Amino acid sequence: MTGISLSRQCDHNKSSETLAQERKQLIGRHRVKYSRPQTPPGFWKVGFPTSQEIAEINELSVAYEREREEQKKKEMEFAKSRERKWDNGAL
Repeated sequence: MTGISLSRQCDHNKSSETLAQERKQLIGRHRVKYSRPQTPPGFWKVGFPTSQEIAEINELSVAYEREREEQKKKEMEFAKSRERKWDNGAL
């Protein structure tokens, strides 16, 4: 078996969008180290929100911050793995 077929077998649980993003990073010409930051929930809503909307926005922002922290951790792990590969002479 080749490395590609083994990786495909291991990735059968991942979503197609995740696999597409990983493939772009693997073979793409324009790889990105860090993803572009998203705007916080409710950022583009103009006007004064009601109390219910404020509560909704606060709940969404907590989830947004949690996702953002997870993304930062993934990016740092990716950068560390790239450094390790570089230090080991793999690249």
